[in-house]
Amino acid sequence: MNALALRSLRSLRTLRTLRTLRTLRPMMTVGDAEVAGVAADLVRTPRAWALVAGIAGVVFGVASVLASPTVYGLGEGVGPTMWLWALVVPTAADAILAATVAHSLHQVGVVMRVHRDCVKVDLFGLDPLYAFANLTVVIGISSLVGVAYGVGALTLVGVQFSLLELAWFVTFIPLAVAAFVVPLLGLHGRIQAEKARRHTEAGEALETAVAEVHRRIRAGSFDGMSQLNDGLAAATSAYGTISKISTWPWRPETLRGFVSALALPIVLWVITALLSRVI
Repeated sequence: MNALALRSLRSLRTLRTLRTLRTLRPMMTVGDAEVAGVAADLVRTPRAWALVAGIAGVVFGVASVLASPTVYGLGEGVGPTMWLWALVVPTAADAILAATVAHSLHQVGVVMRVHRDCVKVDLFGLDPLYAFANLTVVIGISSLVGVAYGVGALTLVGVQFSLLELAWFVTFIPLAVAAFVVPLLGLHGRIQAEKARRHTEAGEALETAVAEVHRRIRAGSFDGMSQLNDGLAAATSAYGTISKISTWPWRPETLRGFVSALALPIVLWVITALLSRVI
């Protein structure tokens, strides 16, 4: 993926990130100043992270070229200009890609911190808490799209990949899954705990209603049974409603979209491989 495409993708992700935070705001337990700090933290990359990522990308790019120079058209008799070009282009792309990965990892950390320290859990108002799932799914899918774009475009023009690059591409798939799921596990645990608490309360209310019905029947006291039946129905409904609430902090369509995206790199790889045989 070229530098312009990566920058455009990051700009779109920044806008989406800020919209996501606005959606989550009603469930946040901190003041406006803290929310502004979270917003700034979400769209920046710590300098140390960016520096380390950039250096790692350059080292990886150089290692890839030196490990498989023929893949880059560097054979005997090739002059220094071609060597310089072959070293600069992949290393620049790898450095930008590594910086993008570092930014995504930083965002994942911020999401986990916000879910742990800055939001409240309302079992009957979970929609705002799904906000960061929209962010993490974009992180995961954009990683997959980046891999698919890079592999597909380069395969189509006949570029052969070194083993290091193939390993790098393959690694992105589990990383993309982790980027989507891992930041949400803490919130999943909090929703589970709240569901368990509410479920216990509803169970106790249902148990009380059932016990009262049995007591009335045994005593032969049927005055006010219609009201008691209404209460029993309400307690039963509440218990069933709570039982059906999902504790995963994402909408079903979000998960379906991500699972569909997992197949994208494979599909594009097959298509470009077939096209390269035809063209």
